[in-house]
Amino acid sequence: MKKIGFVVNGKKGISKNCYQLIELLKEDYESDIFLTSTKGNALELATNIEADCIIAVGGDGTLNEVVNGVLKRESRPVLGVFPSGNGNDFATANGIGQNPKQFAKMLRAHNVKNIDVGIVKNDDASRYFINISSAGLGGYVAQTINHINGPFKYPRSILLGFFQMKKALGIVTGNSLERKTPLMTAAFCNSTTFANGLMIQPDAQIDDGQLHCCLIGDVKLGTYFLNLRNLKKGIKIAHPEVTYHHGGIFSVNIENGRCHIETDGEYFGTCPATFSIAREKVRFIFPERPFK
Repeated sequence: MKKIGFVVNGKKGISKNCYQLIELLKEDYESDIFLTSTKGNALELATNIEADCIIAVGGDGTLNEVVNGVLKRESRPVLGVFPSGNGNDFATANGIGQNPKQFAKMLRAHNVKNIDVGIVKNDDASRYFINISSAGLGGYVAQTINHINGPFKYPRSILLGFFQMKKALGIVTGNSLERKTPLMTAAFCNSTTFANGLMIQPDAQIDDGQLHCCLIGDVKLGTYFLNLRNLKKGIKIAHPEVTYHHGGIFSVNIENGRCHIETDGEYFGTCPATFSIAREKVRFIFPERPFK
């Protein structure tokens, strides 16, 4: 691995940590920086960059675009993520931090794994995801979060969702699962964590060939607050409206209402939709042990 392409979220710009990282790498690697200019630009860049390794510099949305761009290619470089977004859930869940020295050490160690990606399809489009795609509250939040300013954007968006989102009556199927319920959230997980630190499915593994589902039906705001600490610690919710499942493919159909979808934190569209493990895998670089 000699040439690295850094795809940087242009809204955030190049951070001091990113500059420091590139300085640490300059003796061993040729580094090119590509700043995104619009939504979708990271996907386009990742499709065309000539490099041995492409690093997404941003949050889960930037990483999602890079993954989708790389999967369009016949020859696919190694991927990585240098977290610097509003939500860095994939990186956090997999022990990847923002320390430039540790990140440079990780790149030199070249601990590369073949990992799964999911794919969501509805009547209009399809999209790969590396972390989590969900239907219900997450999709609602993805629609509204960019209209919220100030700190604690994710918690405030979730809180608004409980008050403003009307739950659709959904039918979720997959493996041995078939359940009709007013749908708060159906999360289909390749990794464990979303929504800025909520470990929605602690069973999820990025290389087991399965999606792990957390299905949350007709729960109230009080239930969410009572379980918030457990969600942050990765403790499963013990509640009759919350169930956990795994399988290769799931579907969400809507009998009544409208149900929105997010994919790695970005708005995707509406149900009906299928969520499955893709045939494709990506080569991703990880630390041998989590960053401190």
